[in-house]
Amino acid sequence: MFSIIFKALPNYAQIFPETSKDQAKYFDILLKKLFDSKLSDFQEFTIFFTEIIKEKVTNTIQRIDTFLKNTASNLKAEVEQIPTAQLKELLIQSKFENKCGQILKQLENINKFRPN
Repeated sequence: MFSIIFKALPNYAQIFPETSKDQAKYFDILLKKLFDSKLSDFQEFTIFFTEIIKEKVTNTIQRIDTFLKNTASNLKAEVEQIPTAQLKELLIQSKFENKCGQILKQLENINKFRPN
């Protein structure tokens, strides 16, 4: 079954002579090329592909979870080292950027592309 996929890859330009942003069209062409008369191969491919996606999702979730935990831990350690007065200033700055960030970016873009 995988030999079908590996044989098709070098013929990419023949399979897709023109580019398209239509994913359904792209997938339809690919399925017809790879599994034209081999429904059992398609079913096997679908099962295999589903397992790969499940593994990728599980791995991605684990990596994101680890990143978030590490980031929270690092931030906590970092914040504990900052004096109280500086923390207040950082909190004000953070809240301001959180509330006004998009507006500030919009103003920056207006000034960049439509200067007075």
